[in-house]
Amino acid sequence: MKYLLLLLIAISATAEERVFRCNLDHRARVLVFENNQLACAYDTNTGEFWKIWQAKATSQLIYFSGSVYDGRPGPQPQSRGEILLENNKHLRWRLNDRLSQYYSYSPDDKTITLRIYRKDNSYISIIETPLLSPSSLKRQITTKGLKAQESLSLGKKTISTNGTTILNYDSGE
Repeated sequence: MKYLLLLLIAISATAEERVFRCNLDHRARVLVFENNQLACAYDTNTGEFWKIWQAKATSQLIYFSGSVYDGRPGPQPQSRGEILLENNKHLRWRLNDRLSQYYSYSPDDKTITLRIYRKDNSYISIIETPLLSPSSLKRQITTKGLKAQESLSLGKKTISTNGTTILNYDSGE
């Protein structure tokens, strides 16, 4: 009985925070991070941050429709709510002329991992953790594999050391 109680507590504690992949708004392979009434999405085809949106009142962030979800053919899942930020410039992490690529995600750690490969097949890992709260929209960026004299850029932002950095979610402006 006490294990059932612990399981119910664990489920309710994590129910507010989810990470999953789906088709969304006519895009395939989208990675979605949900936290309370906020969500952000990454395009796993390109590895770029796509958008952040907020549910209106107590509505759903995503309307799950389509044959996988409700057995009906037709529309795929659609985001619902107000878009707070969208990466309309399609900014991606870059090292000189090399762009980041989607590598993996962790539903347990709630991270997305991107990589930039060098000509010698070594790589830089960029691990992003969205930090979503109603008062703060931030990205926790952990970089591994940067060599001396190298720096990553995202629009006007640069990172030149390995480690963890917190950035405001503003698409790199």
